[in-house]
Amino acid sequence: MYSTPLSLLQLPPTALPEITQKLTQPGNTTARFSQDGKTLEDLKGVVSANDYQQAAEAEVDVGYVCKKCQLVHPAEVLCLNHQRSSCFANNKTSGEIAKAILRLVQVQLECRACRERFPTLLDFKFHCNAERHVKRVHKLQRSEQITPPTSNSMVPPKMPPCSTSSHFAATPVAPSMTPPRMAPPPLLLPQTGNDVTTRNGPDVTAQHLMFSSDFRNDLDSALRLGLEASSLDLPASTKASLCFTGEATLSPEAKRL
Repeated sequence: MYSTPLSLLQLPPTALPEITQKLTQPGNTTARFSQDGKTLEDLKGVVSANDYQQAAEAEVDVGYVCKKCQLVHPAEVLCLNHQRSSCFANNKTSGEIAKAILRLVQVQLECRACRERFPTLLDFKFHCNAERHVKRVHKLQRSEQITPPTSNSMVPPKMPPCSTSSHFAATPVAPSMTPPRMAPPPLLLPQTGNDVTTRNGPDVTAQHLMFSSDFRNDLDSALRLGLEASSLDLPASTKASLCFTGEATLSPEAKRL
């Protein structure tokens, strides 16, 4: 079941001598062949250089041959089961069974641009003349030209190592260039009459100007009405220095004081 006699396979005549030789050899062997007997080197003079760059060899398993009965099975497991049940049924170990299998491998030509495989060189040549293959090859060539350089050329150069402690120890600290903060100048308030007032209070050099002009006018009016100067409760030194009219000479009322 699931087996074919080796003689019924459509094998190329060039592959028959190698297959016959491998059948007589002991142990597991492998026979590789192509359908037309051509290799990848024979493709150079048939297609263009661009098409040849896209060509590669690919292996396809044809079958596994039992060397005793020469039946070909599609899988190695099926061939082993056949040998255990019929050809090598009397053997107690499976190691002896595994030494009598011939693996048939067909070498095909693969187009890496289109990801297709072809059994003969002529089939590959016809594929290279197809319009879809030509477009894909041109597209790959354009992408290779636009591809940026590799990452090795983009690596930045390494900086020389330096010690952090020695760097800061050798670097002097520059003095601060911030100018010192100066105390603001005294704020002069608006003068009223002969009063001079600063932020810190009245000026000590102008104590004789402590009274306002309104006070002097009131005092003059009170003296003109005949009031007693003693009722004002002023010290004698202040009475002697007051100038009620703002003139350089004393008024008659001030003289009577």
